[in-house]
Amino acid sequence: MTALRFVERTVDEPGDAVREVASLDQREPTWIRAAWADPVVLPAAKPEPLPIQSRRDANMAPRVVATWESSIPSVANARSYGATVSVVPLPDPRKSEETLFAMAGLSDLPLVALGSQFGTSEVLAHRIRQAEAAY
Repeated sequence: MTALRFVERTVDEPGDAVREVASLDQREPTWIRAAWADPVVLPAAKPEPLPIQSRRDANMAPRVVATWESSIPSVANARSYGATVSVVPLPDPRKSEETLFAMAGLSDLPLVALGSQFGTSEVLAHRIRQAEAAY
């Protein structure tokens, strides 16, 4: 529960959840409802809404990338802090032009890659430089 009014968007498949969370419009509070896992409130629980919060980053968040393998909480956290999350088809920019375009020029600049599928920061930076050189 939050102190916000929001619209509901249902996601039917777990594989679609990351893309749905990443594509949210931060100005429109939305509940992404996982059709396969509705929330449960225990009988003795007394849920209270969370306080309303404003953006924390003043639109200064680094570029954030994710794949369908990225965790939904990671994407949700990035979005809650105001980051735009680009969902790319593959974690390796050498193997996907779309991934390269999302990461181009960021081998040594602020880039947050959500998930171990991207490798270490050193490996990813090296792959970005290789992809840029090959392109």
